[in-house]
Amino acid sequence: MQAVLQDREVYRELQEGGLFEEAAAAPESVAPSADRTAIGGLDDFLEGLARLAAGHDDPFAPSAAEAIIMRHGYPSLLVRDGTFEEPKLKVWRDRLNPHRTAIDDAIKGVGRVELHPFWDPGWVGTAWVLDEETVITNRHVAQEFVNSRSGAPTITHGLQASVDFKEEHGNAKELVAAIKEVVHVEPRNGVDLALFRMDRRAFAKLSIAPIALSDRLEDAEFVAVIGYPAHDRRNDLDDQARIFDDIYEVKRFAPGKVRDARVRPDIFTHICTTLGGNSGSVVIDVARGCAVGLHFGGREGQANFAVRPQAILDRATRARVQVRRFEEGARDVRPGDAERVVTLDDRAGFDPEFLGSGRMAVPLPQLNALQVRHVARLADGGIELKYTHFSVVMNAARRLAYFSAVNIDGSDLWHKRRGKDKWKTDPRIADEAQVDNVLYKHNDFDRGHLVRRLDPVWGPKAEAAQAEDDTFHYTNAAPQHKDLNQKIWLDLENHILGRFEDGSRDARISVLAGPVFGFADPRSKRSGLEEVGIPLGFWKVVASIGRSNRGRKVLEAQAFVIWQWDMVDDRDLERVFGQGFETYQVSVADLERLTGLDFQTLREADTFREASEGVAESAAESVSLRHVFKEVSDRALAIRGPADLILGR
Repeated sequence: MQAVLQDREVYRELQEGGLFEEAAAAPESVAPSADRTAIGGLDDFLEGLARLAAGHDDPFAPSAAEAIIMRHGYPSLLVRDGTFEEPKLKVWRDRLNPHRTAIDDAIKGVGRVELHPFWDPGWVGTAWVLDEETVITNRHVAQEFVNSRSGAPTITHGLQASVDFKEEHGNAKELVAAIKEVVHVEPRNGVDLALFRMDRRAFAKLSIAPIALSDRLEDAEFVAVIGYPAHDRRNDLDDQARIFDDIYEVKRFAPGKVRDARVRPDIFTHICTTLGGNSGSVVIDVARGCAVGLHFGGREGQANFAVRPQAILDRATRARVQVRRFEEGARDVRPGDAERVVTLDDRAGFDPEFLGSGRMAVPLPQLNALQVRHVARLADGGIELKYTHFSVVMNAARRLAYFSAVNIDGSDLWHKRRGKDKWKTDPRIADEAQVDNVLYKHNDFDRGHLVRRLDPVWGPKAEAAQAEDDTFHYTNAAPQHKDLNQKIWLDLENHILGRFEDGSRDARISVLAGPVFGFADPRSKRSGLEEVGIPLGFWKVVASIGRSNRGRKVLEAQAFVIWQWDMVDDRDLERVFGQGFETYQVSVADLERLTGLDFQTLREADTFREASEGVAESAAESVSLRHVFKEVSDRALAIRGPADLILGR
């Protein structure tokens, strides 16, 4: 409760700089008019400070001591070119500069809510990005342009609401996207909060990431408010002129501290410097760069108020908004510490000789000439994204993987219980060459692992844990319908590994997998995702070591495809698929025709190749694939259980 009064570093620098003496000599420029008669000079200030620090005064009541400390030493810094200006006080430079990168990331996600046409002054508050297409602001800001009189709330007819994520002092550049839909407006007996969905096409072009939310408000040593303070006659005019240098309605960054973390179960107070236009501002944890609150108001000389993060998460979850949660520890930097950077440069990737060398090797599939043109490349020109025990090669044009390849040691697997998913993009390739969670939001698509979560989780414990974490890169995901019956599909590897339990075979396999891309694949209607498309099929090749009739080790391979055909109305991919999911075993040669990939040695290792000629007639009776795959389907075998698999020679 006494956060500002206990901030001795700020107090000491103000005292050494002579600001207290200056304030005492000119009290009319320091505190609200109601308190001016109470200020008698520096001695009175120090006495008031001692009383409040000892808990003898009500910290919510206006006082000379608190008024001075809040009006000196807690700046509101202009944002220029996406970063905050250097604070004048060294104490704030030391506190803020080590975290400038994290703070600047948050600054990008804050914008000014503007109304058109015929609106004075043209804007009504601040908003910030909560997920890939949703912004959050205050209810009282929303009321300026939302009609809630009949049924579900909508944008008031004739008004156009938008968010400008720039609006910096001295910079005429704009980053504007329109607000298209009301997601949620909290009722008057709730917290001061509202959620809006942006125009997807315009917002995607801005490439603004959501501000991650942390529910650990109490961990924040210093916080800051990012928003657009406006000239506010409810506050002392002299204070405003001095602190803000008469510059208003532009983006600012105001550091401070939490005062009472739980003044109510869903509200906390802070002492960052704000004005009326800050309504809807984000409150961030300075050290971590994550959101810890939604600012909604304040009382001059007393306290500012904000919605607690748990209340934000609760309302967003009810509205089916997928909030980006802050990964604790990803950025936990204190002054003097180097920022922790996660790197993938040490990953060894898929081992082609995991099953053996020479004729036993399983090389990565080769791309054809057209695929090479669209492959995603690393900074060194390479195409293989190496992870722990697996690799991925990306189709930059479709922003999904051409294929993945994983080594599995069945004798050394860790059977870990699944924890909280923490998906992330891969920094080694361009953002435009991959797709993040925006593809999987507000629809029936799951982030389907190409490399199963537990497949690479073997070896020493630390290495296994790293492998599991690596599978949660979006490069290893593809859109699969939530009702896709993958039981047979997922049991394929387990069944093949189970053949090794008697010790007669090597308990190792290598698995290749990927989507079946087609030129007619349905395309998403979401802005920026049109090129991704939804693959209608997925393939898998399992390679293992078997024995010939003479007992020699030989390479064996089986190829499979699974289809998710039954798309609903092409007008909308938000609801897709019926129950027509089926798995087929196909020859490796036919899989090459479907995918355009060259599987090299696996063609000769195919255990289905010769047997498929004898099952074509019966298989064809049960196959119902689209005409573009008819030639392949005539030779495919529908798989309903392990007994249908054609495995060893």
